[in-house]
Amino acid sequence: MTMTEVAMRYWFLGVVLLSITTLTATAAVPTNISVQGRLTDVNGSPLPAGSKSFTFRIYDAQSGGNKVWPAASGEMQTVTSGSTGTWIALVGAIEPLSDSVFSDTVRWLEVEVDSTVLPRVRLVTSPYSYRVATIDGATGGSIDGHLGVSEMNPTSVLDVNGSIATAVRYTSGSTDLDESDNVIIAASSGITITLPLAADCPGRHYMIKNVNQLGTVTIAVHEGSGDALDGNATVLLTVQYQSITVVSDGLSGWIIID
Repeated sequence: MTMTEVAMRYWFLGVVLLSITTLTATAAVPTNISVQGRLTDVNGSPLPAGSKSFTFRIYDAQSGGNKVWPAASGEMQTVTSGSTGTWIALVGAIEPLSDSVFSDTVRWLEVEVDSTVLPRVRLVTSPYSYRVATIDGATGGSIDGHLGVSEMNPTSVLDVNGSIATAVRYTSGSTDLDESDNVIIAASSGITITLPLAADCPGRHYMIKNVNQLGTVTIAVHEGSGDALDGNATVLLTVQYQSITVVSDGLSGWIIID
């Protein structure tokens, strides 16, 4: 079959915005895009109805450029066109799409039908993708501007209207703190709680509490880092229920704020 002219229209329903690997089964974001087109000959007459071999690819340029999806030479599907030449397919039905495919705003869909490569069509935003009602399984990113949690008109970078829950960890042994920690309860004496590199976590807070009746808990900076904890390498908690709150200055030290 020779196709010298093709008219195609596309609707994009559910372009992947989140990391697929972390989505829950009950709230998964679709890993494909619904597309529709119409196949005609040079005179505008529909091509014969029936099954045809389609291959889909996504590039970063209108011509040439780099193929960003799929890893194989293309996603091959058998698609049936109707009597008017119309067809519908789910791009990504065989080779699932991921958020990394759309890491840049410039993406072009290439469709090959029975060995005839059609002109690429740019992927654009569907109207309601500008506003996301809910986000499930997000795994990172940044927000430019003010963020309100249960607050319609935030006035600070983070404005929370309501209670906040943070991680609490009990430890009976020496431990190195990381990004999953917030409140640390030291339940044994003679242990050392080591802070991470201050430069790796600017502004991070930790609250550490000693719940021992007897004994000392040592709060220490990362060994060999050159960091300081209010000018010292260590601080001791020697009294039961004594606590300390520290914050990283983002450079080379931790500041005791309580």
